[in-house]
Amino acid sequence: TDSVYIDPIFGEFRGQDVIRSWMVDIMGKVGDIEFVPVGPELNDGATYVQEWVQMAVTPGGRRVPMTRGTSVRRYRDGWTYHAADYFDTATIMAPEVMAASVECGSQITVDDIMKYRGA
Repeated sequence: TDSVYIDPIFGEFRGQDVIRSWMVDIMGKVGDIEFVPVGPELNDGATYVQEWVQMAVTPGGRRVPMTRGTSVRRYRDGWTYHAADYFDTATIMAPEVMAASVECGSQITVDDIMKYRGA
């Protein structure tokens, strides 16, 4: 119940049910994206940190870099209780990235974002 997930676009979510509801709603709308690790995975069993590049994968197999970021996860008793992703949201708004997002099947709208941002 004390779980937290932080996303730079959608905001902060608290509690497993809230996090799960957001994931079920949004993750099916992101399209074909992949996260390519950059550098080593740091994991001491209690905390995990990984830097990555988010790529839009087009139907033709082209991989378009969308943003570079870092994920931080904290674990307790075998459960993730804190998860945060950090990335530059400005790069996602570049015209070539927006076009690749549509091409890879993203269906996320401003309304989807505002639904969770509370506006």
